[in-house]
Amino acid sequence: MKYLRIRNWDRWQSYRKDRGQPPWIKVHRCLMRNLEWVELTDAERGQLVAIWLLAADHNGVIPASPAVVGKLCFMSDEPDLRKFIGLGFIEPEGRQGDANLTPTRRQGDQPKAEAEAEAKADTTAGSPASNTARPSKRKATEYPPEFETAWAAYPKRAGDNPKRRAFRAWSARAKEGHTADEMLAGVNRYAEFCRATGKVGTETVKQAATFFGPDLAFLEDWAAPAEPRAGNGGHPRSDDEWVAAGERLGIFPRRGETMHDLKVRVRAALDGTRQGVSA
Repeated sequence: MKYLRIRNWDRWQSYRKDRGQPPWIKVHRCLMRNLEWVELTDAERGQLVAIWLLAADHNGVIPASPAVVGKLCFMSDEPDLRKFIGLGFIEPEGRQGDANLTPTRRQGDQPKAEAEAEAKADTTAGSPASNTARPSKRKATEYPPEFETAWAAYPKRAGDNPKRRAFRAWSARAKEGHTADEMLAGVNRYAEFCRATGKVGTETVKQAATFFGPDLAFLEDWAAPAEPRAGNGGHPRSDDEWVAAGERLGIFPRRGETMHDLKVRVRAALDGTRQGVSA
């Protein structure tokens, strides 16, 4: 996948990289005097701020696909990345230009309290006592192979799914006596359940941190829905069963299709199959 970079990200976002993902981003007041910013519509300005928030997770880098960015930022419409590139807010990955994320500002534009806090944090983080007390972030993001295997097998979901939080939950369960094999087996059962019910890639998939959490979801059976039960004309009962029955027949939800319309198509296919068998 190709990527794009927010221009001069390191210059305008001063959060220290060794602290992990930043809990905030800076939107400088002088942005209001930026002619390129003024050219954007209200909706595009909101999209651009959302893109900056997304970029904060990867040190100023975002996917080059408008569809992917739109999904990750929960946008109702895909962003016009070409327009943002043309106005100088974004550039292809690997090329740092002279254009600014926002116009050149004076040092005085930075709030005094913010500057003092950053200076104090930099001094403290560089002290020997600080280096001794806190392990490096690089070591904290190195995961054991057992967890990496489980993470790779875990079903994908829409929305966030923090890996670091998932590993903390995994480690907590390991300390309680649960084995890696036990948790991996639970992941495999859950992944199969999500595939059978059509949940993969949706927000209904649990966050991995919740799955490995104190409720011990990885110990559940996660049995896939059974074949349509009698008592309903031989048809499925729940929406999940209708979706699963459709997938078995090669019928998948269409974009914008309601559940009722999907049921009509699946019901017709089921009834047609049964008539063929009885004949």
